[in-house]
Parts: sequence; structure tokens; C-alpha cells
Amino acid sequence: MWRGLFAAHILERGYRYYQDGAVTILNTEDDWVHAEVEGSELYEVDIELNGAIVEDMTCTCPYAEDGNNCKHMAAVLYALERGGLLPDHSADEKLKSHRNSAKQDKPAAIQSSIEQLVQHAEEHVVRSFLTVVLEQDKRLAGLFQQILNDSGTNVNQELYRAKAERIFDTYMDYDGYMNYHEAWEFSIELTAFLDNDVARLMQQQSYSAVWELTVYIFEEVAQQDMDDSAGGIQMIADSCMTLWDALAQQAGNSLKQKMYRWCIDWLQESDYEYFDDVVRDFWKTGFQEKDFLQQKLDFALQQLNRAEQQKDGWRKEYQTEQWLQEYFELLQETEDDAEQLQVLYEQYWKLPMVRAFYVNACMKNRNYANAEKALKDGLILDVNKRGLIQEHQLKLKEIYQNTGRREEYLQILWDLNTRYLPVDLAVFRELKKQYSAEEWLVKREKLFRMLPSNADMARLYKEEKLYDKLLCEVTKASGLSLLQLYEKDLKKRYPIEILHKYTEELQQMAQYASERKRYRELVELLRQMKTIEGGTAVVEQIATDWRVQYKRRPAMMEELAQL
Repeated sequence: MWRGLFAAHILERGYRYYQDGAVTILNTEDDWVHAEVEGSELYEVDIELNGAIVEDMTCTCPYAEDGNNCKHMAAVLYALERGGLLPDHSADEKLKSHRNSAKQDKPAAIQSSIEQLVQHAEEHVVRSFLTVVLEQDKRLAGLFQQILNDSGTNVNQELYRAKAERIFDTYMDYDGYMNYHEAWEFSIELTAFLDNDVARLMQQQSYSAVWELTVYIFEEVAQQDMDDSAGGIQMIADSCMTLWDALAQQAGNSLKQKMYRWCIDWLQESDYEYFDDVVRDFWKTGFQEKDFLQQKLDFALQQLNRAEQQKDGWRKEYQTEQWLQEYFELLQETEDDAEQLQVLYEQYWKLPMVRAFYVNACMKNRNYANAEKALKDGLILDVNKRGLIQEHQLKLKEIYQNTGRREEYLQILWDLNTRYLPVDLAVFRELKKQYSAEEWLVKREKLFRMLPSNADMARLYKEEKLYDKLLCEVTKASGLSLLQLYEKDLKKRYPIEILHKYTEELQQMAQYASERKRYRELVELLRQMKTIEGGTAVVEQIATDWRVQYKRRPAMMEELAQL
């Protein structure tokens, strides 16, 4: 009855809201229903009833404020119907719809029925049936042959385009926004369309159709306002990239030029950060032929100059470094790049990535002197950037090692272990290798004394198998995190001390625990204690004490009973 007040797609979305539990009925007094529906925002719905008749409806959403009956109203009516506050006429309406379908919508009903049959049929059944039908009807056989031979025609492409548009229309809200659930379902359906339907066009070598469809989808999704908390956009972009990568390998030069022009147009004009990164990655990897090298060089330089013209700020710095990186990598593919590179080095020397590129080029050519000079320059320019200082020191270490400068090599190893990368096991082990076993015992103690007070000594004690010192670190640390990290290394050697540490911490935790979740954690820790030698007796004593001490905590007593 009331369903006739809504368009079919509005009913469908309203029912989905009802199924998702988005409806809260707040008041049903005097034939007036007041409810809330959680959509992209929390909307208020009021419905006036006269028995089973809907007299009036309002909703605070923009669509309803324009005078339309919205999906939030439909969701509330579904909730009222399922709650018995409205008579359920759905069965009568289905019967009526079935009776009238022959007169009013027979072709659509037949089409829907056929689609269901085909979707549920196994592939070999469809192929066998198609063979019989085409053998009996030469006209259909000719049409089918034409479709196969011309699968990339505008007609076929339009059919695929129409299917993609239907997916967008199904999930597109009146305000253009998709909430979390809609966005996820939309992403799943659109990704399946790309991975199945469009991928079939790829197999049929309908390359132009694949490109046009993926570009249409990519551009539409980039402009879609949606809650992408579930990461559906990345799924869609990944599917587009998979198809683009295949096109890059198989498409002819004419189409590839068209693809390339689209990429540079996008990068010049758009401002969708995530999508820009996707397109730039394809621009970088999808056009490897020599014919594109000069075009890419010219474009990278153009983008670099464009970035330089922006106002100072993080965006200018980010884009400048980004396109410098692209330009450097492209220059490496040319035969005569030394002069251009030198100009760039001088112009952008203050940028860390430029110096890093220069150092790597010097190292590759074993020009260690220039690399060392650049790195020492970096130690001054990047003095307040700890991560970069660490990288410079590691590169210097590599230079000293490669050039046989043992004294400087040892010194930088000590600097790394005590200042720049303390407790880094790789550099720790590298330093240890420079000494004999006897020498190392002395050097190790010296190193331990030089480490900063906040150094993670437990990690080094485990590395050196100094289990007595490791035990000391574990027992003096507050909480159980360090104990649980090293329990396997210590419990067989020091079971009494480990059990004592557990007992101390659990007694303190129990004192402040006040909810069942915490009680379960305590019981789980007690079970862990029982795996340690002598733990069973300790756990039984703790449980006995707690049953007396905390007898007024029924939830705790129930959890202890599970021990």
C-alpha cells in the first residue's frame, strides 16, 4: 500500500537501511511516529498515520526538504511494518504485481527471469545450449559471429558502459554521497565488473574499449564523494592499473599515444592526490619504449618548473622533489646526461634527495672521494634531521670499508653504535666482528658504558646471551610487556624469579580490576604461569587468596572457576 509512495530504487535503499539497523523508533503516540535514521548523518523522520494510511511524512534530509519521499521515510515504514504497527501488504503487492506483470511489464519480467537463469547456469550448459540454438537459427549465428568479430565496436562498448553506469546509479545517493556500507558494496561490484567483464574485453583484444571503460570508471570514482574507510577506492584503482599494465604491453602505438596524452592531461589538470599518484605511477612504468623517453623528459621538466613556481610550502617542496626524482631517473636512461645532471645538482643541492642521488651515482662509479665530500656536506646541511644523519653515517661507513680506511671505519662503527643507531643489531654485530673473542669482552663493556641511559639493554643482553643481566632488566621493568617478550629465554633458567615477577604484577592488576574483561585477562595470565616449572602451586595459592580477598566480585569468581 504505502510502497506506492516511493520510486523503486528509493524503496530498495530504504529497505537496506532498515536491514542494517539504521532505524530507531523514538515515539509512536496518537498516530504520529517520530524516528531517527542513521545515514550519512542522523536524520529525523516524522510520519502521520490514519490507520494503515500514510497521511503525511517529513524528513530532515536535503532530498525530502525538496518535497520528495526519501529512503529514510521508507526505512521507517519498513520498521513499522515489521514491528506490526502497519499491516504487511508485501505478499498482496507481490501477488498483484505478478498478476499485472503480463499486462504492464511482461518484457522486463521475462528479461529478469532470463538473467537469473543464465547467472545460475553452469558454463558448459550455457555453451551446449548456445551451440544448439545457433545451429538451428542461421540469423542468430551470424549475429553472434559479428559480435565476436567486432567485440570492440561502439555498440558493444556502449553495452558495457551502460552496465558501469547502472552500478554508479544504483549506489549514487541524491546528495551524491555514499556512506560506509554503500561505498563498500559499490567498490565490490565495480571491482568485479573490471576484473570480469572488462577483463573479458581484454582477452578479446578490444583494447580501445578497455581503455575507454577504465578511464570512464577511474574519472567517475575520483570525483565520487564516499566514505572509503574500508579501502574500496584502492581496490578499484588496482583493478584499473592491472588492465592498464596489460594494455601497455599489448596495445598498438596509436592507442598508447592516446593513453600517454590522457596521463599528462590528468597530471596537469587534476587535483586528486591519491589518484594523481596512481596515474603518475602508470605514466612512469607504462611507457618504457624509447619513443616516449624524450616526451617523458620534457614533461617531467615542465612539471618541475611548474612546481618551482608555486608558493613556498610543503606542497611546493613535495612536488619539486617528486618531479626531480622522476627527471633524474629518466636522465639516467639517456646517453649524454652528465651536463644536465650537473646543472640540477648545483641548482637543487640543498634538497636531501638530490644529494642522495648524487652520492648513489658516485658510489656506482666508485668515485668515493666526491661521495664522501657530499655526505659530509649533508652532515652540516641536515644537522637537525636525525634520520638523514643516520643515512649519511651508514654511507660513510660503506665508503671507509670499501676504501680500506680501517681506523675511520672503526670510528664510525662506534659512533653508530653509541650515538646514531644504538642497539641496532646489524651495526652491533658488525662492530663485534672487528675484534677477537677476548678483545670483544673488553670492548663490549666499554660499549655498554657509552650507551645512552634510555637504550634497550635487554635486546643486547639477549643477543650476547647475558641472561643474568637480562633477568635483571625484566624484573626491574614495570608491567609484564618486557617479561612476556623474553619469557621463553628466561623461564627455564630462572623459574622462581619469573613466577615471583608474575605474582607481583598480577596482584597489583587484580587490585584495580573492575570488569569481566580484565578478570579474563588475569585468568589467562594465571594459565600462562602454570606452564612454568612450579607454577601450578603458585597459581593455586593466588586463586585461593583471591577467592577470599575478592569474594564480593561475582564476575571475578566466575572467571576463576574456569581456571
